[in-house]
Amino acid sequence: MLKTVQGIILRTVKYSESSVICEVYTLELGLRSYIMGGVRQAKAKISYGLVRPMNWVEMVVYQRDEKELNRVKELKAAFVYKNIPYQLIRGSLGLFMTELVQKTVKEAEANEALFTFLQESFELLDKLEGSLANFHLSFLSKLAVQLGFMPDLGFWEEGVSNQYFDYVEAVFCEDVPIHTYFLRPEHNNALFFFLENPLENCSELAMNTAQRKSFLDSMLTFYRYHFEHFQINSHEILHQVLS
Repeated sequence: MLKTVQGIILRTVKYSESSVICEVYTLELGLRSYIMGGVRQAKAKISYGLVRPMNWVEMVVYQRDEKELNRVKELKAAFVYKNIPYQLIRGSLGLFMTELVQKTVKEAEANEALFTFLQESFELLDKLEGSLANFHLSFLSKLAVQLGFMPDLGFWEEGVSNQYFDYVEAVFCEDVPIHTYFLRPEHNNALFFFLENPLENCSELAMNTAQRKSFLDSMLTFYRYHFEHFQINSHEILHQVLS
């Protein structure tokens, strides 16, 4: 049956000489895969430029839930970025965010709260003025809440300098855990700030390049603990772009 869905393209893989397969996180159906025929031809009905990762699209699809791969009949842009495609920092941040979602969101079912969070985050990345150096760190922290594995920080005392967060045991402690799965006190302070403040206020936390790298690496280890085979590559580009 024909169904209209909207979503963000997370990954595009070439399929045959003229077609591609796209992973799309949709509002109506969650994560789905679609084949888009003929988009790489010179006179394609659907522009190849529309099926790139990070693009927000509206599609008319031949949807059969028992199939893992469905076909797209029509596709158009649902939101057109004004700045992300033309600015290196915004584009690099967007690719990191897209890869992070692609590596962590796997549910083939609707999640309106998550979809809205992603939609608002990418739109904000496109239009937010001022420094964007902490944007990905705030997004990374808030996405963990949406995915359901962010711990309760209610037992953490803001400003206490000697608390480590052991996320194997899900407790705060004064002694360094004997394993590597923990957040250092300075990371806890940053995490608390990002969770307590809107994404658009991310630049209000003063961090230098080394502090951002340390926090990002620690949070990626946090994600790696919760997602088997979690591996992400675009953060290395961010380290270079933001340094």
